[in-house]
Amino acid sequence: MNDSAGNRPRTKGRPRNNTGKYSCGRCGLKFNHGIANFPEGRLCLTCYRKATDTYGRCPHCGQHRMLPGVSPATDNPICAECAGITRNLHCKTCGKERRPYRGGSCATCALRADLYEMMGKQADVDKFAILTEALCAADRPESVLTWKLNPKVSQFLKFLGAGNFEWAHTTFDEYIRENPKSKREVEHVRAILIKNEALRARDYDLHAFGQWWKNKLQTVDSPSFRKVLNQFISWDVTPRINESIKDGRNTRRATHAAKQHVSTTIDFLNWLHSQGFEDLSRARQPDVDFWLTSGPSTRRNLRPFLSWTSRNGYTRKLKVPVFEASNHKLISKDERSYWIMTFIEDDSIHLHVRVAGLLLLVFAQPLANIVELEINDVTDLDGKLFLKLGSQAVPIPSPIVGLFRDYLDHRPNLRGANAGSSWLFPGVKAGRFITVDSIKEQFRKIGFTQFLGARSSSFEELLAIAPAPLVADALGYSYKSADKHSLVTNQSWAHYVGVRTKRETEQKEP
Repeated sequence: MNDSAGNRPRTKGRPRNNTGKYSCGRCGLKFNHGIANFPEGRLCLTCYRKATDTYGRCPHCGQHRMLPGVSPATDNPICAECAGITRNLHCKTCGKERRPYRGGSCATCALRADLYEMMGKQADVDKFAILTEALCAADRPESVLTWKLNPKVSQFLKFLGAGNFEWAHTTFDEYIRENPKSKREVEHVRAILIKNEALRARDYDLHAFGQWWKNKLQTVDSPSFRKVLNQFISWDVTPRINESIKDGRNTRRATHAAKQHVSTTIDFLNWLHSQGFEDLSRARQPDVDFWLTSGPSTRRNLRPFLSWTSRNGYTRKLKVPVFEASNHKLISKDERSYWIMTFIEDDSIHLHVRVAGLLLLVFAQPLANIVELEINDVTDLDGKLFLKLGSQAVPIPSPIVGLFRDYLDHRPNLRGANAGSSWLFPGVKAGRFITVDSIKEQFRKIGFTQFLGARSSSFEELLAIAPAPLVADALGYSYKSADKHSLVTNQSWAHYVGVRTKRETEQKEP
């Protein structure tokens, strides 16, 4: 068990200042700048924002509207009229009951006015209108107002407003090439447009891989070797990635593996060149063996390249041993129980991190699969939650079902460009899910570092109490993987089939 887990900070954010000449009529804290015209007296900005962000059905008059007031009898939120609030809380531009942001207009109307000013007449035309309304539809338009103050953002929005470009990905790519420091901001706008179908969809990982390998190719010392590698990537690596897309597999994992293969191949080709080789056909198996054994085990990523060159006559038949992955250090049952209880009970940890941790520890899910779950993978049937990980949905255990329901109501990153996301773990960028690296970073901050060992331990504990094929079907594992892990628990596929056959035979006997 990690000792650092018990020393984690339990508070979030900075403590509020408690100095000033006024006292808040609700929280009692001191302040200098607040809001008047409330029955309780002046409110601090925090309480004012909380009050004007509350919407629902007023228990006094029954109307569904903003509930900035507080009932003296029940302390429940009530509407402005029922609370006797005289302050005008209606936007002078759209007339809706929204907190005034600037000059009597709400934040959404202020944002729309700013976008019109930045993009000119284009702001309400065709795809520009889609971008404008997508930005204005943010649950917190104040955050978009702050975002657009970034000079890189304002410069790009003005560029769009000029309208002198073709509405295509090539325009965005060219702008990034000319303004590389604005890449993050431009990609954010691009993601919003793709999500709202103003730009055609693009596989980010595949596109990034295409840019990467063309630059990486220039690091090959020998022109003849560079030509062969170009053919290998074009005729073998890229088609295999495209096939993975058709099969619905994870493109990020496919491109990550491809980068490892290409990088290792370049190291090998440059080594051959340094040894005086000008023609791949001169390479012998002892040369390959020497290079493999004189460096790290990652050099075995050379295998796809040599398999391809051997098949296509660039080299004689050269082999790289099949890599046997080493077992990750497992965690004990006590450690697993500790972290399960930590994720269930510790509300100082972000909610999405707690849910991801439980999916790993309870359902033995790889992080790469967890981040790609969709909201439709969770279903509510007769008051019970079910999660679809494999061929059949499995029930979420009662000790954690409350946490899952809470998470479904409070998923992160839905207040900006990713509002309405179908991902169970929405990312910051529109249409994208949260990254594995960000989850790992959050785990590390709380002292949970044995991700792979924890998953393997969870999987083997499940295999110890249920037949391997049933666990595989429920959790989305292959039968081969489940049977391999089940050998540790002495519960193999063959054992399961044998037991079933024996039972069926006994049932048939008179």
